[in-house]
Amino acid sequence: MKTWLIADTHLNHQKMETYCDRPDNHTDLTDKNIHRMVQPTDILIHLGDIGMDKGKMYGQIPCVNGQV
Repeated sequence: MKTWLIADTHLNHQKMETYCDRPDNHTDLTDKNIHRMVQPTDILIHLGDIGMDKGKMYGQIPCVNGQV
């Protein structure tokens, strides 16, 4: 079992492409990399700044293998 830390994903926030020089598909890349790395027995801790709209926050969190 591994413990993973992640922060400042800013999922679905298009301005991050300009502000932080992220690629256009940074949300998809983040999701794919989490699925590739985090195993079902792992723990994933997100330290904050998941996305911008609190009303849609849970829809922005990628479905992951590990315990969130």
